[in-house]
Amino acid sequence: MKIGIITYHNAHNYGAALQTFALQKTLLKMHNVDEVEIINFTPNLEDESINRKIKILVKKILIKSIRCLPKKLFPQSLRRFREFNDFSRENMILTKKNYKSIDDLVRMKEKFNIVITGSDQVFNPDISLKSTNAYFLDFISDGFTTKASYAASFGDVSVLKKNIGYVIEKLSSFDYISIREKESVNILKDEFGINCVNSVDPTLLLTAKDWSEFSVDKFPLNGDYALVYILEKNQDTYKWVNYYSKILDVPVYNFSSDFVSVNEVGKLDWTGPIQFLDYFRNAKYIITNSFHGTIFSMIFNKDFVSLLPTKRADRIENMLEDFGVLDRAINISNVTKGNIFKSQLNYSLIEEKINTIRAESEKYLLEIIANSNEIFSSKEVGK
Repeated sequence: MKIGIITYHNAHNYGAALQTFALQKTLLKMHNVDEVEIINFTPNLEDESINRKIKILVKKILIKSIRCLPKKLFPQSLRRFREFNDFSRENMILTKKNYKSIDDLVRMKEKFNIVITGSDQVFNPDISLKSTNAYFLDFISDGFTTKASYAASFGDVSVLKKNIGYVIEKLSSFDYISIREKESVNILKDEFGINCVNSVDPTLLLTAKDWSEFSVDKFPLNGDYALVYILEKNQDTYKWVNYYSKILDVPVYNFSSDFVSVNEVGKLDWTGPIQFLDYFRNAKYIITNSFHGTIFSMIFNKDFVSLLPTKRADRIENMLEDFGVLDRAINISNVTKGNIFKSQLNYSLIEEKINTIRAESEKYLLEIIANSNEIFSSKEVGK
């Protein structure tokens, strides 16, 4: 049994890289699975917007220029590029061929029994642009390969509603559909009769023990500390971060790009995925407005607060509600501030809920594999 995964594996983004790794690792542990490859799909520049063309070109030039240099000789942002590339090369199994367009994918010689799209926002045309059809698996039409999604996301329910006709048409050819956000599942099922399930982000398919296999040689911090990991920057977020940095009894370290916090004690290098995991695993407190920042706070059983971003906050709220910790979410526009860290999290109950939802998601993947194996076996006999 050979499985292919298509997702945003090449993005230098912590969530994208770690969810890709997690899904591949989970599938490789499953019965009857012999090979799992990430389809190395990196769309041509002509399929991208002008702004993204410029960003991709600059990124390629920087990567080539630093690939052979020792870490100390180049600044943090460039080092981050290399560490992401190292993580991918050392921990992910990619197809040997790099596919640049959907036409390339149609001509793909690799044969998969199953192709899974996801996780991440692969169903969000605002991100995938002209490559969207590839993530909806338009390149598969042989009637032999099982087409499935795993925890695929539209990013926001408004994206689904805006593109509903297109989405329904594309999903009609899928054999199995799994969506990351519960609200999107409800719309597809209740309003359009699409058979789909809600599954956890792949990073939650692995345990703290699994993630703890990664560690840097020399961790730069000693003792307890609070970690600030902020993606969306605005004045309301700054106020909340500064408020907590004043009342916590430990040093506060900022692990965020271009984020200014007047009370921060230290600024941490914004580096690769392994350092990211170490910063979360070793923190006493975590202040974040990131979806994956919130996930890893719970995976490592941390005392955390999730500052809800102004965009796509529903995915964080839904997840916290599922795990019974919605009280850890803060609407940043609130004027009244309190110390959420005074209340203690019951991680025994949280772990029970995570284990239950993880098992349901694994069951979905096992069902795809089992049914596809039966189809494959029957076709082999019929040859």
